[in-house]
Amino acid sequence: MARRRSKPTPKKLARFLEDLAETGNVVLSAEMGNLDRRALYRLRKDDDEFARAWDEAVEQAADHLEAEARRRALEGVERKQFTQRGDPIIDPATGKHYVERAYS
Repeated sequence: MARRRSKPTPKKLARFLEDLAETGNVVLSAEMGNLDRRALYRLRKDDDEFARAWDEAVEQAADHLEAEARRRALEGVERKQFTQRGDPIIDPATGKHYVERAYS
């Protein structure tokens, strides 16, 4: 049985827009607030102010993605290294788990 969605109150709509700015994903953001995606799209169509806020949230999400892509390209991320059996590789100089920096 499908879960019943809650009414899109101003507070829930504001939270949806915050989640959308964070995730960039309408389905996920709607589910996070237990809101009906189709109702949100209807509201977007009928409410110019909500539509502008929606567009701004999507733009913010894209900015977050761009910033993370830039950070990974310039700074990289540390990746712990393991043997083929899955055992950690220990750096003999430090005695700690060996890590390599990966760039993407």
